[in-house]
Amino acid sequence: MLRVRSVLLDCPHHHMIFTLPAELHPLWRFNRERLAELLFTAVHRTLGAFSADPKYLAAMPGVMSCLHTWGRDLSLHPHLHCLLTHGGLNEAGDWIAPRKAVLFPQKPLMMVYRGKLLAALRRALLADELALPPGQSSQQCLNLCNQLGRKEWVVHCCQRYEHAAGVAKYLARYIKGGPLRNSQLLSVSKSQLRFRYQSHRTHTSAVAELSMETFLQRWLEHVPTPGKASIRYLGLYSSGGRRKLNLARQYFGQTPVNLPQLLGWQQYIARNWPASAICNACGAKLEHGSQVLPVRAAQ
Repeated sequence: MLRVRSVLLDCPHHHMIFTLPAELHPLWRFNRERLAELLFTAVHRTLGAFSADPKYLAAMPGVMSCLHTWGRDLSLHPHLHCLLTHGGLNEAGDWIAPRKAVLFPQKPLMMVYRGKLLAALRRALLADELALPPGQSSQQCLNLCNQLGRKEWVVHCCQRYEHAAGVAKYLARYIKGGPLRNSQLLSVSKSQLRFRYQSHRTHTSAVAELSMETFLQRWLEHVPTPGKASIRYLGLYSSGGRRKLNLARQYFGQTPVNLPQLLGWQQYIARNWPASAICNACGAKLEHGSQVLPVRAAQ
């Protein structure tokens, strides 16, 4: 979170949520990595189009997007959380404030997002790039896309955060929290798991009782794809937007971005297990054995 805080602009941020329709969940289950890419791309291109439009902004905002795949009861619910700065930097290097407090209108935003994602799905289906769910043909999936083009999709524009500290708090609590916290657990046995959650529909506390098999099935649906980032950055917050970001930071009286150094494994071991450390189990001196590479680096 220190690295995120060192990048954030000290200005209001808008929070938008783009949801994948439930009718596409079967396709998602068989194409998690591919559909996640299509979802990110459709949302990012939608936000880019509205940001560049003179009717709304005509400037480059800072955008952070995070993929969530779970509902509060651990059911499958893929959606993208996006945090956008209230304004952006134009080509001349000036900070431009939005014309309206809402930043982008919800209905047109939904329609453009819906159109871009459905177009990408149709292209993927026609190119035979997707694994089809059992019992479904490519034509049936194309027909579904046509039906979904006539439905309202869920795009939610939340109340904005008034300062960067609120954004950082949201990121720490929600994005890094995972689908289920230990404090939610009520009971665990070999056959059943019970946990408490806040219902979206009733806005009251509810209890989910899942068999261990159902719980594991739901949990595994939310394991991130190895090597694929679930948090991505766009515009001023992207790695390629650092020069413009520093210009925007200057506008808000902030110093240029100075990312804190990540703690390497050598420093981590030295800090937590000094040279004199011994094993609690056998009493032998702890020594460094071998480096274990991440899965993606070992391939």
